Amino acid sequence: MARGNGQQQVRPYAEPVRPFIVPKKKIEPQELLVRLGVVQLLAHQQRKPVDLVMREVYGDDEALKAVFEWAAKAATNPATTTLVGWAAELVQQMNIGFMETLMPKSVYPRLSAAGLGLSFGVNGKIVIPTRALTPTIAGSFVGEGMPIPVRQGAFTSQALTPKKMAVITTWTREISEHSVPAIEGLLRNAIQEDTAISLDTVLLDSGAATLVRPAGILNGVTPLTPTAGGGFNALVGDIKQLSGALLTSTKGNVRTPVYLMNPQQMNSIGLVAAPGAGTFPFRDEVSRGNLGGWSIIDSGTVPLGTVIALDAADFVSVGGDAPRFELSDQATLHMEDTAPADIVSGAAPGTPANPVKSMWQTDSIALRLILPINWTIRRLGMVQVINGVTW
Repeated sequence: MARGNGQQQVRPYAEPVRPFIVPKKKIEPQELLVRLGVVQLLAHQQRKPVDLVMREVYGDDEALKAVFEWAAKAATNPATTTLVGWAAELVQQMNIGFMETLMPKSVYPRLSAAGLGLSFGVNGKIVIPTRALTPTIAGSFVGEGMPIPVRQGAFTSQALTPKKMAVITTWTREISEHSVPAIEGLLRNAIQEDTAISLDTVLLDSGAATLVRPAGILNGVTPLTPTAGGGFNALVGDIKQLSGALLTSTKGNVRTPVYLMNPQQMNSIGLVAAPGAGTFPFRDEVSRGNLGGWSIIDSGTVPLGTVIALDAADFVSVGGDAPRFELSDQATLHMEDTAPADIVSGAAPGTPANPVKSMWQTDSIALRLILPINWTIRRLGMVQVINGVTW
């Protein structure tokens, strides 16, 4: 405390020097988003202001405050737009604008980044124009003074409408109050891992598009026959088959070719030795994430033994602005994980669903995820696959 002219002067506060001058740990954006989710959850449960809970749990974290201000400004209207005055009191909602935070280990975000990514925004439909593979407006040699042919380009289009993935999970308030350290891990791991597996399962299957789901990228694709015998010859034979089929179907016009495979399959490539040479010709290239100059997207969601080749430039993905998380302690739910029904069906006299649980009556909490998403392959022949490879 310094004195001057009979008055006390307070020295400016100086932050204590950290031992050994160790810099503060840098917090990744994903960590800040998870912390924000924890703070909002606890604030909702304890009926406390968000800023108070933030200080109690994480202290004066300026970065977290900045993220909270951003999220508060970006908050959307309650999910039930036709019942204003009801959902607003029951649901607390948080938006996250980073797709990689939701699904960092799946095929989808990496394939989407290599292709054409769009957003629905306020649009209810996006039309994707596509050219036919057969040349229709090619020039021709024309003799002097002879008429020049007039040709018409052949175009098709695909319409993408919003589809969504969604899930609800519940837990008691007692578990939340006594497992604060576990909440962050639960939010992070459950969302990242489970949603990645569920999304990729649909993305990589052969199912057709319906009113509910997009078509899997293997829909309508006839698998190639795997090369028998294993080892170097089988590997080279399968890669030649896949690349040759893709080049043939695109007439050599492949822009962003990629392989999709299981990490174990990728590891096997690096362990395949050339016959008689004792060398591993693909090891260095595969360690850099490539094979024959084509990128590899590896994920545990690709079945072991399956290798897919496609032109990612023809993969079009459309999503909402962000996945949406909503929290309620007053919802009433049909506790069914495969075929949930309305609480009371519309058919007279009305059939009640069973079992039904009230979050308010049982002092429980429900968390809901809504993920708007859709995708398509623009042209036929852009995807090739081999199942049951022997290497």
